[in-house]
Amino acid sequence: MSGPIKILHLIPSLGVGGTEKIVLELCRRLDKDQFFNHVVALKGGGPTQVELEKLGIKVTLLNWSNQFFPALFDFPRVYTGLKRQMHVYAPDIVHTWLTRANVPGRLAARSLGITAVISSLRVMEVEKKYHLWAESLTRRWCRLYTVNCSVLKDFAQSEIGLNSERVLYIPNGIEPQTMQANADQVESIRRQWSHEGEILIGALGRLHPQKGMDLFIKAAAQVLRQAPQCRFLIGGEGGQKESLKILAQSLGMNHKIGFCGLVRHSMDWIAALDIFALFSRWEGMPNAVMEAMLLKKPVVASLVGGNPDLIRQGIEGQLITSGDVPAFAQALLKYVREPNLAQTHGLSAYDRITKEFSMDRMVQSYQELYLKYG
Repeated sequence: MSGPIKILHLIPSLGVGGTEKIVLELCRRLDKDQFFNHVVALKGGGPTQVELEKLGIKVTLLNWSNQFFPALFDFPRVYTGLKRQMHVYAPDIVHTWLTRANVPGRLAARSLGITAVISSLRVMEVEKKYHLWAESLTRRWCRLYTVNCSVLKDFAQSEIGLNSERVLYIPNGIEPQTMQANADQVESIRRQWSHEGEILIGALGRLHPQKGMDLFIKAAAQVLRQAPQCRFLIGGEGGQKESLKILAQSLGMNHKIGFCGLVRHSMDWIAALDIFALFSRWEGMPNAVMEAMLLKKPVVASLVGGNPDLIRQGIEGQLITSGDVPAFAQALLKYVREPNLAQTHGLSAYDRITKEFSMDRMVQSYQELYLKYG
């Protein structure tokens, strides 16, 4: 093939999130002599759109609604716009990210005779069963699936009906040289959200049942009974924000928990913490955990998704059965009471993440994949 391979990345939106970060880093790091990228977002833009455009990447927004019925009625317009983008751009590869993009992306590519379609599963779709049905129904029009954690590969085979040969495990990557915290910003966050001498424990993610922020608040209340020197932070936005605030108030911990809102610079925010927590009910491979490990933070996480790929129990952190609030609380208390253990686990986490989950390794895996199918 003469000239660079043209890749059209189709993603639900370009706000702040783990999948958005991966698409951004691929567009930033793929060999410019071999690949040319165009990003289409079915819904809206946001911070990731801004960063992509700074790189000179063309971004197209189709402004699809977030609401189910408005989105259903608006599908013909969005689908027509998507087909138009594919027709004009004439990609060699269509790479769709997440189910909301996987299904319309495959349909549009098939209608235009584009056969090199790669789809990515990033999280177990346990909440919306119709997503699994749609994935299964359209799987024949996808050459290959990529997944970012080993348990998701098994999930794709059992729940979508894929053969193992059609599922490729490519873990997320992280870049120590460029992903660093700003010391001034870190200090500013600590001054804003905590008092001197407090142990700062935080959870970062969208305020959605998936991320288990309610579990974090309940565990925090139990920790405070035994360790009142702790303070808790929640970073992120989402539909659960008001109900989570009401929960915190009902547990009498308004003075000990901060809702920080949208976190645009996650490395600075996580660096301000002493302990990082992620009590998700289901997951893919969470970038927030990877960043916490890079920042040498001890991690307490639920035993779901890609967390066991990242953390070995009692070496880089502590893994707890999802939903077990008392066990979450005891794990946090263990780090509060044993700061030397917290430091040891943090150092082990840094060593593991930098050696086994590098950004270079991830990008190289995708480059090889694109060269194979382009």
